[in-house]
Amino acid sequence: MRLDRDELDRPSAPVRIVHMGLGAFFRAHQAWYTTVADSKNEWGIAAFTGRTSTAADFLNTQDCLYTLIKREASGDTSTIISSISAAYDGNDFSRFSATVADENVAIVTITITESGYTANQASAISKLTTALEIRRIKNGAPIAIVPCDNIAGNGALLRSLFDQTTSTFSAESKEWFKKSVSIVSTSVDRITPATTQADIDLVEAKFGYADASPVVTEPFSSWVLQGEFPLGRPDWELAGALFVDDISAYESRKLWFLNGAHSLMAYAGLSAGYATVAEAITDPQIRALVDAFWNEASEVSASNKAELDGYQAALIERFANPRIAHKLEQIAIDGAVKLSQRVAPIVTARSNAAKESPASATLVAYWIRFITNNSEFKDSRSKELAITLQSTHVVRELIAVIDPKLSTDDHFASLVEEILSSLSTTVKG
Repeated sequence: MRLDRDELDRPSAPVRIVHMGLGAFFRAHQAWYTTVADSKNEWGIAAFTGRTSTAADFLNTQDCLYTLIKREASGDTSTIISSISAAYDGNDFSRFSATVADENVAIVTITITESGYTANQASAISKLTTALEIRRIKNGAPIAIVPCDNIAGNGALLRSLFDQTTSTFSAESKEWFKKSVSIVSTSVDRITPATTQADIDLVEAKFGYADASPVVTEPFSSWVLQGEFPLGRPDWELAGALFVDDISAYESRKLWFLNGAHSLMAYAGLSAGYATVAEAITDPQIRALVDAFWNEASEVSASNKAELDGYQAALIERFANPRIAHKLEQIAIDGAVKLSQRVAPIVTARSNAAKESPASATLVAYWIRFITNNSEFKDSRSKELAITLQSTHVVRELIAVIDPKLSTDDHFASLVEEILSSLSTTVKG
């Protein structure tokens, strides 16, 4: 038996949300929040894929329904997610622009990953800008745009990209983008490992139906939002979302403590032969590195100590969940972009306070060792990194790829070089 809306009495809700980037995280996060919050079935999502149509093709074979498997240490529970009313190939711009321009659509959410705002902005952001311009011309209805990626100040970044891509538009259009396009900043969190064939097989064996596209996730979830929704929104707070006036402390806490630790475990853990976060965190040396990194971040964090202590304790429990196979190889992708968000702000803040950052330097050193020893590393800036790896002063220039200003910190660069040398690399200094 396949998932079927008629058999399950799960009619599609009218489309009022458009989503860009039909990946596992979106389906474990925003789509889940909407399913939980939308008891009246009023907020359907039209989801558009990224590079290929594969994710939409799978969903369309089962009425856009899928299983969310919540994987706890004690066992699995499942929920059928029904908030996606339609799934489309993201390369179908005609369909995308017509959907965004529909006056009934109130929200566009985005998960295009950190690199999507740099390497792919010409396609993803420009496509959205053009679709919004068509909306302005067609009906002029206001709309909320909600970026849901691990980027500090994601709302401000998206606004600046809109300003760039509309620079040649008419004065009337620029004014509409400024007044009618509300950009909502967010902080998102839910560990969502890649789905495996074993997960697909499990659904049929345990729950009694076939699902070609289940999603596995952890019990924990967080969604913090700051901004306005001119045409309304689902009651996401019913599923635990938090609406705040200032999101900055939530952003830095998540990026530094969760994501920063993830990057540290990825590069140090892969070096030690581990495959998953759960394996890496059990290593006393890696745990000590994580604690040291957190201590550095804590000293420049805007969050209070009691709050951070509780957050870190919860993170250790999440990391140690042996049934969440969060692959270090997956986390290691796009290190250049990720470290600019997860490490550079910590080091800069500490340098401004005349504090050394040996744990942060250790993370950067492990990253340099990783890309040096893995010729086929995956990074949206791989061409730039490959050229930099051939330069005379590799360490300093790789730090500049992460953050140009950070590379001018002579003491930090020397610290990275010293630690890298102790890791027995052959990188030129």
